[in-house]
Amino acid sequence: MYDVNKGNHSVGAHVRDAACYVVWSFSRAYSPEIMKPHVHTLSNKLIIVSLFDREVNCRRAASATFQECVGRQGTFPHGIEILTEADYFTLSNRVNAYLNVSCFVGQFPEYFESMVKHLAFVKLFHWEPQIRILASQALSVLCIFNPELIVKEVLIPLIEKCFHKVLHIRHGAIYGVGEILIGLSGNSVINRKEVLEKAFKSLSLKERNLIQDTEQSTFTSQYQQISSQNHLLAVLPEGSTALESVRGIVARVEKERLYKGKGGEIMRAGVCHLIYALSIA
Repeated sequence: MYDVNKGNHSVGAHVRDAACYVVWSFSRAYSPEIMKPHVHTLSNKLIIVSLFDREVNCRRAASATFQECVGRQGTFPHGIEILTEADYFTLSNRVNAYLNVSCFVGQFPEYFESMVKHLAFVKLFHWEPQIRILASQALSVLCIFNPELIVKEVLIPLIEKCFHKVLHIRHGAIYGVGEILIGLSGNSVINRKEVLEKAFKSLSLKERNLIQDTEQSTFTSQYQQISSQNHLLAVLPEGSTALESVRGIVARVEKERLYKGKGGEIMRAGVCHLIYALSIA
């Protein structure tokens, strides 16, 4: 997870890559009995890096390490199933990793909570705006697997972060709240389809075919069925404190004068997106 911001760029990709190699070495050096107490931590961290890291070499390094651990240790939950979906080619495209592969992995409870918490409290506050937006869209497509946990553990803490002193934190939080509402209302397919199509246009025909071949067609149809269900009223009933807090975000941002000064333009874009999300939801 090592990522240090240095002005307009970050340092740490080489450290994360090397850390994956260390874990790869562990899986070859130690027996499954010795590694067993650490399986839960390592498997969750490797999944997070392979799906959500900013750098393609880190995503691929984590995926290769996960594969080695599954092969050598045999104790990683749903290892073979995940490897058929999350491989060298499907993870090469960042948008595909965030919005497509993450859906498949998110169905497994062993990984779901750590994935959404990492997206909500690490990637939503990333220094790069594109990562913040992608993280919010990933939350949108994942939230249908456990709507109650998303509202309690993610949405409610994010509402307060919308007024944080640090610009990129409040911008990410506003996007996150908006996209979670879209997902809970059963409309996450809107954003997912648009963004994925745009990303695929930049790939070569060979890469597109490789990604499409590895997609789980049975899971895709199941996921579309689940994601079209509206969970919003069940988890955010009329009159609830959380719903009132969501409705009051736009007015409170204006009251605290967060549209003005440095970062005002980014905040206006974020709030406009929130209004768009509220309208859909």
